[in-house]
Amino acid sequence: MQVETRELENQGAVLTFAAPTALDATNGDDLRERFQAASAAYDRVIVDCSAVTFMDSSALGAFVTLHRRLIEKGGVLRLAAVGPSVTMVLQMTRLDRVFAIYQSVAEAEQA
Repeated sequence: MQVETRELENQGAVLTFAAPTALDATNGDDLRERFQAASAAYDRVIVDCSAVTFMDSSALGAFVTLHRRLIEKGGVLRLAAVGPSVTMVLQMTRLDRVFAIYQSVAEAEQA
């Protein structure tokens, strides 16, 4: 799993998955480590989900933990370009009501 980080102004970053990626138990530890590093370094994090093809409960847990850590320090998590299969998982778990979700990274940056 390759994740690219692009820094933004005002302690922000965009995390982008470099290739089509299924976020599941096989890469859950790596995802949690990357999210932990992002929450330590940045106050605002946008996760570009355009290349995410699947997300299981371990990945959802990593997103919830990232969200919580950012909120605790006055920051914010935004999800961008979420595909239909991931949208369905977020809706089923009602996390679509917790996370700020945007159509594109550009829209998330402007918010």
